[in-house]
Amino acid sequence: MNMAASRNKDFTTDRVTTILLWGIPHIVFFIGIFTNPIQRTILWPSALSIAGVACLVNAFRCGRVHCYFTGPFYLLMAILSLLYGIGIFQFGQHGWVWIGGVVVIVGPILTRLPERIFGKYKAGIKEN
Repeated sequence: MNMAASRNKDFTTDRVTTILLWGIPHIVFFIGIFTNPIQRTILWPSALSIAGVACLVNAFRCGRVHCYFTGPFYLLMAILSLLYGIGIFQFGQHGWVWIGGVVVIVGPILTRLPERIFGKYKAGIKEN
């Protein structure tokens, strides 16, 4: 698939889609910072799951390189936040801070760094 075809299939090129699939989940994640642990246990896994699934779909749809990294990362963090919230994982008294900090620091790195190294789109994605 050439760069133009990849770009045409890339969800991130449409402002409304980007807001729905990543903007709103990021806002929900941010709101979760100011909620109680029960609400956060609902908000964070939900928001991270939506963003993660959207990234994976986008990766397979257009070959967007950073989505191959952010999709699994967001899904992993969704699982960790759910398991911490329901008490299966014990990350200590500041577990929410650790989880949130990792999301806030690593997420942007995984959004930028892979594309600086590998380019914006994966080569060899077949056009449908």
